[in-house]
Amino acid sequence: MSFDEPAIDGEETQSNLSLDRFVFSQGLDLILNSSAQLASVFGGDLVRALVFFALVRASVAHLNVRGALSDQADNGLFPDELRRPVSVLGVSQFLSIPYETTRRHVLRLVEDGLCRRLGSRQFIVETQTLERPDIVELATYMSRQLQLMSRRVEAACRADGEP
Repeated sequence: MSFDEPAIDGEETQSNLSLDRFVFSQGLDLILNSSAQLASVFGGDLVRALVFFALVRASVAHLNVRGALSDQADNGLFPDELRRPVSVLGVSQFLSIPYETTRRHVLRLVEDGLCRRLGSRQFIVETQTLERPDIVELATYMSRQLQLMSRRVEAACRADGEP
């Protein structure tokens, strides 16, 4: 298995194992500490949360520009007419979870009014769902956590002599 990715901003950097491990631990802490908050919006079900947010992100993947806010988004949300429907199979493959598990979670999201079925195999999460107070609160929480992690990583990089 290879985890090669292009360097940030196209720069070639030397790997620093100590710093890599620190950054990795910060990322893991973020994921582990945020899991309960993610799941809380979905009745404590973390897999359902992952399926929901995979639907959300896949529907706007064609609109996102790496490292930049989009002028097509209003308060960080793309309008429904720009969103693309997503299939259960696509979410299943992206998350590497069984199709049937993904299908059950998507259908439950439809039942709960958190996503809408557009056809036999197409689903979308609408902007109004993402404006729900519990999801806005989650977005704010995650933003703060990411900003804190970013500051810790930046401080570690400076202390290590990285730019």
